[in-house]
Amino acid sequence: MLQDRLSEFVSAQAEEFGVPGVAVGVLQGDREIYASHGVTSLSNAVPVDEKTLFPVASVSKTFTATALMRLVAERKVDLHAPVRRYVPELKLADERAAARITVLNLLNHTAGLDWNLIDDGEGDRSLAGLVAKLSQLPLIAP
Repeated sequence: MLQDRLSEFVSAQAEEFGVPGVAVGVLQGDREIYASHGVTSLSNAVPVDEKTLFPVASVSKTFTATALMRLVAERKVDLHAPVRRYVPELKLADERAAARITVLNLLNHTAGLDWNLIDDGEGDRSLAGLVAKLSQLPLIAP
């Protein structure tokens, strides 16, 4: 009964908001209930099920910002300090930019970096792979 209601709800919401694919899991006590709808991608129409993995992508920005602001509240991080205070090994294509970019610049996307270079959809898209490409990031704005 609950499984059917969840499936109907997920499908209706996905259709209403134009979501190509979604998987939802609910833990109620020790009972797990899953519902899925649609496909993983419009260009690669693989059906979504309860085992489908979706990339976290930009959702992680909210978690990162929340954790960072807790560190700021605890006075462990200064938003106006250069990133290199906390990550001295930071290397970018522009050495002057690498030295002056602050934590706040990264948090509010005002560092002037072309992040699309590292997330081009090809090659190693892991965190380690992206960090390895940081030294290639050009400055596209001051």
